[in-house]
Amino acid sequence: MLATTRSVIRFIWNHPANRGKRLSQLLRAAWFQLTARLWQRRACVSIGHHGGRIWVDRHRTAATKALYANPPDWPQMLVWEQVLGPGDLFIDVGANVGTYSVLCARVGAFVIAVEPAPETAALLRQNVALNGACIEVVEALVGNEVGQARFTTGQDTVNRVDPAGSLTLPMTTLDQIIASRTVKGIKLDIEGFELEALRRAHVALREQRIGLLQLEWNDLADRRPIAELLSRSGYQLFAATARDRFTVALTPADPLRTSGDLFAASPNFFDNWLGPPLTITCSSGSQRRHRLGHSA
Repeated sequence: MLATTRSVIRFIWNHPANRGKRLSQLLRAAWFQLTARLWQRRACVSIGHHGGRIWVDRHRTAATKALYANPPDWPQMLVWEQVLGPGDLFIDVGANVGTYSVLCARVGAFVIAVEPAPETAALLRQNVALNGACIEVVEALVGNEVGQARFTTGQDTVNRVDPAGSLTLPMTTLDQIIASRTVKGIKLDIEGFELEALRRAHVALREQRIGLLQLEWNDLADRRPIAELLSRSGYQLFAATARDRFTVALTPADPLRTSGDLFAASPNFFDNWLGPPLTITCSSGSQRRHRLGHSA
């Protein structure tokens, strides 16, 4: 518990969104933990800069991160707030309770939120209802075939496909979800099963109908095969880097040396924009779209 507390304090103190209000955020976190433990209270917090809200319950990592800092995944979430617009299609694979789904829907995108764990999917639906958002919930795994697979339970954000898992859940593929549509963005966070999922997105990748992918890039990811698969379809990998509190840039990344989430962009993703390497600047309390372009 002591190690977890220290980790939370570091996250709050170092997060760019909390500059100028670190102490108040620490007090907010402490009050939430106290009331949640004593009276089982949940909190309702903002997500993103466009009026999104989510419910926060204890022991739900993705949701509590949003209570500690908004947006919690800095700078990745700022990228989506700038890249997506009304009418765009965004697919959130491994949606959990819907932090990304709600944030992207509030920008105006139509969101397909894919979450296999029944308990977590129920909380996701509560957040969809809370926002009245245009989000379709698909309660299934995403993998390399249509069928069923074993899945773990009770592990919150690290539930995963596992032959020893206690649940048997339906499995679908990205190509089946996408069908003939063009997708502006996909967030893929499925605890080491990313390669299997991408292998059955081969039609959409080959036809470059996926604009931008966000990939969880931790020790569970099979990095070299994923990078090679994307490269064969013409996709380039980028890292999102916060330059200051309101500015984020996408720069080319070495997939074998970079830690943290990476973005993969289709060859024509930047064609509608001219200018310097992709730089996104957010003004305080609002968003301002800057020109986007190829990196040197």
